[in-house]
Amino acid sequence: MGTLEDSYGLALGRGTDTKVNRTLLSFDTSRIPAGKEITRAYLTVSRSSGSGDPWASPAGNRLLVDVTTGCFGACAVEPSDWSAAATVPGGAQIASFSSGSASSTDLSAAALAALDRAGTTQVRIRFASAPASTAYLFVNQSAAATLTVEYR
Repeated sequence: MGTLEDSYGLALGRGTDTKVNRTLLSFDTSRIPAGKEITRAYLTVSRSSGSGDPWASPAGNRLLVDVTTGCFGACAVEPSDWSAAATVPGGAQIASFSSGSASSTDLSAAALAALDRAGTTQVRIRFASAPASTAYLFVNQSAAATLTVEYR
């Protein structure tokens, strides 16, 4: 957990302290009915603030969504989550946005298969490359991030 989380939200990118931030979200995916085929899933987040353009530092940077079956570590946020292996790294991405909400691309087939139907699925949002200088955004926690799962 970051020190500014309560004030600004969940950090992504390189902060003024030069640290590179990633965000971890947990979803209860056990309510997906058994026997149903998952046809689509995507993540929606909203921006609360930021500085600079982390998508342009370096040019063409991408905001990725890593998906893991279960939890990255102990299902509580811990330092090792930052670099823990994901079941599906880069299972979706979120295009640049400067205000409001944004949805990721659809989760890849591998990321859909990684959704834990028996419990928790965690996603980690991170930039593909660390911004070269201070460039970050805060994802709003008061407008909860959502994982939308469609099935038939």
